[in-house]
Formats: sequence, structure tokens, C-alpha cells
Amino acid sequence: MEKQQELSSDKVFNRRVIDITIKLSAMAIIILWCLAIIKPFILITIWAAILAVALYPVHAKLSTLLRGNKKLASTVIALVGISLIAIPSINLSSSAIDSAQHVYTGLEEGTLKIPAANESIKEWPVVGEKLFALWQEASQDIQKVASRYPEQIKSFSSTLLSAVAGIGGGIFQFIISLIIAVVFMAKSAPLY
Repeated sequence: MEKQQELSSDKVFNRRVIDITIKLSAMAIIILWCLAIIKPFILITIWAAILAVALYPVHAKLSTLLRGNKKLASTVIALVGISLIAIPSINLSSSAIDSAQHVYTGLEEGTLKIPAANESIKEWPVVGEKLFALWQEASQDIQKVASRYPEQIKSFSSTLLSAVAGIGGGIFQFIISLIIAVVFMAKSAPLY
């Protein structure tokens, strides 16, 4: 009889251990999924909090000027901030795109002209002589040089495009952070 009670208590204990293990595993999976979902937003939210704290004095003064209208003050800050970031970025990117198109068209048509290399380049340490020779050759026939180094040109182009995309993504994240920051400020309450 005592042995049966021991066996049944062992079964109950084992069931509880298995039950707890399954529940803890499910909770761990759900927590990991939640973290994976919010991971892209953590940095944006941290920047938004930093911007909200940094811009709060401006927001408070502007809000006072606008007769206590916090939402209008937040909207003005958002519009000015986005304008200060977006307009130069758009101008810079359109200029870069135009320049890239000019270089590509010049390479395709053979009309791209590279000026002759300066003699002082020869004096650069380690790479001076080779760079001067390559530059001189490119100034005489760019298509010949481009046909000799297609893999390097592709690699450089992809690296450059990745860098530009990274900068664009950073600007977009900053704009989103600014928008979240002004929402924080519009919904803020004094601590005193």
C-alpha cells in the first residue's frame, strides 16, 4: 500500500514537473517572440525619449507662446524638425543620383573625361606610384581601365549603395523618432 502511494505520488510529481516545464518553455518562446517583434523599435523609442527630453524646453516655451496648446507646439516642432532633416537630405540625394547618372552615362558613351593626375600623387606613401599610373591611364582611356576592373567596380558600387541605403535608413529612423518624441511631449504632464 505504501509502495502504491509512493508510485502515485511520484507520478503526480512527474506530471507536475512535466506540466511546469511545458508551461515555462511556452512562456520562454512567447517572450522571445515578443522581444523579436519589438527589437526594431527599441532604438527608435530610445532616441525618441532622448529627443523629447532635449526638446522639452523648446516645447514648453512654444507651448506658452501658443497659449498652452501643447499639440500645436508639438506639431510645429515636428514640422520644423522634419524640414531641417528632410530638405537637405532630398537635395543631397537628388544631387548624388544626378552625379551617378552622369558618370554612368559618360562611361557607357565614352564621353566621361577624367583630368590628368597631379604629379604630387607620386609622393604619397605606399600607393602613390600605382595610383598615379592608374589615374593617368584612366584620364587617357577610362573604358579600357573600367573593362580591366569590372569586379572591383561592382564591389565598390554595391558598397557605396549599401552606405547610401544605410544613411537613408538612419534619416528615416531619426524622423520617426522625432515624431514619437513630439507625441511624448504633447501627451506629457508636469512632474510638480
